[in-house]
Order: sequence, then C-alpha cells, then structure tokens
Amino acid sequence: MARPLRVEFEGAVDHLCARGNARQPVFRDERDCARFLELLTESAQRFEAAILCFVLMGNHFHLVAQTRRPNLQRWMYAAVAQRIPRTRSIHDTAAARKLIGTVLNV
Repeated sequence: MARPLRVEFEGAVDHLCARGNARQPVFRDERDCARFLELLTESAQRFEAAILCFVLMGNHFHLVAQTRRPNLQRWMYAAVAQRIPRTRSIHDTAAARKLIGTVLNV
C-alpha cells in the first residue's frame, strides 16, 4: 500500500519525527547533534522555514516547524536525507528516509 501524500501549504505548522532503526542511536555524540542543528538551521533559512521547537533524543528527534511556502518535502530532503550521508551527521541514514510528518492545527 502506498504512503499517503504529504499535505503542504503556505504557513503550515508541521510536527516531524525521525527514528533510528530498531531503536538504534541516531546521533553519535554531542558534536554530531550540534552539526545536525547547524545543517537544519542553514536549510531552514534557505527554504524560509521557522523552527518553532525541537528535541534531539538518543534514538530519534522531534521538530515543529512552520513553512512560509509549500516546500516541506524539499526542505526536509535538503536538511536530512541529502546532507546526512555526506556529513555523517546522523549515522543511521535509514532514519532520514523514515521521516514522519503531521500537519498541526493552530
């Protein structure tokens, strides 16, 4: 069964989550977390997204963000899926491919 399409629209507020496979750690250490936050911040500026809150945990992360344009998928691909294998910021790259997103009502 195909995954449902993501809903994207201007001003959307989304909750995003990515988890490691089989509860494996997603970040190697504090430096790894810091590098991921740098990549996330850079890409948020480029894609005109506002990071409202986030939490980085051992085996997953949560992020609440608002996009000015309907470009959530492109932003997340740039921030997570595309950059992580190159920088090795998240060592379980499968986590990047399993990004879970939910549009929040505000």
